[in-house]
Amino acid sequence: MTQMPRMADAAGAGLFKSLKPAFAPQSDLPEGTLKLGREISPIYFMHSNMPPIVIIHGDADTIVPVSQSSKFVQRCEKVHSTGKLIIREGKNHGWPEMDKDMRMLADWFDEYLRGPDKKP
Repeated sequence: MTQMPRMADAAGAGLFKSLKPAFAPQSDLPEGTLKLGREISPIYFMHSNMPPIVIIHGDADTIVPVSQSSKFVQRCEKVHSTGKLIIREGKNHGWPEMDKDMRMLADWFDEYLRGPDKKP
């Protein structure tokens, strides 16, 4: 089984070491990595007036654990916002037939963002 990256890996280490220049020296120390994670993670900036969010996530993703998307949608509920998670079985971080999900995304857009007076 492939080991999922640790949260610290997202700040320029492990799988994401090639991204280190984007995080500056702040990511060199564990406390810097934690601070940086709070500064860049969208989960810390959620509020009740944010737009509805839909996430489509493969359960075989080796880059971003599906648990992160699940936590994000749970947080949507806590801040009284709309969030939906669709899990694609056996799919990794992107998959060739993602274009088939575009109809569902268009329907989501129509339902939540187009507005009640607009017709497709």
